Amino acid sequence: MKIFKQVISLIILSSLILSCSDVWQKKEAKLETSEIESLARIKLPPSSQNIQVHNESGIDKLILIRLVLNKKDLNSFLKNAGYVKPLKQGFRPFTSEEFENIAWWNPDDAKEVMGGFLNTQKWASEIMVDISSPNPVIYFKTHDL
Repeated sequence: MKIFKQVISLIILSSLILSCSDVWQKKEAKLETSEIESLARIKLPPSSQNIQVHNESGIDKLILIRLVLNKKDLNSFLKNAGYVKPLKQGFRPFTSEEFENIAWWNPDDAKEVMGGFLNTQKWASEIMVDISSPNPVIYFKTHDL
């Protein structure tokens, strides 16, 4: 009888584990601009191009974005994203290794960078801008706290 109870307990435990396996979801989905803006709490300028997005949701939400901007839109993009103070030259808030399974997330390849971070009570974000080319490449990460 004791073995029977242990087997039943294992079956129930296994069922619970399997049913919770979808709690943490990782997505490389094509999102509409409005969805990206809502998830990331930013406004994408019309000049945004080559937009790559990765989002994860579970207990908290995480979104990674890589995009190219027209240089003339950089300052307004930064201000709209909450970065009102100048970014720090040479600051790299993250690495490629952090999300090595995402092929397009390659901040280590950036040549000349500036970066910053924001913290609120509910969420945090980090940004790095590669300014080595005529059109800056933006790496942006935001997550719930």
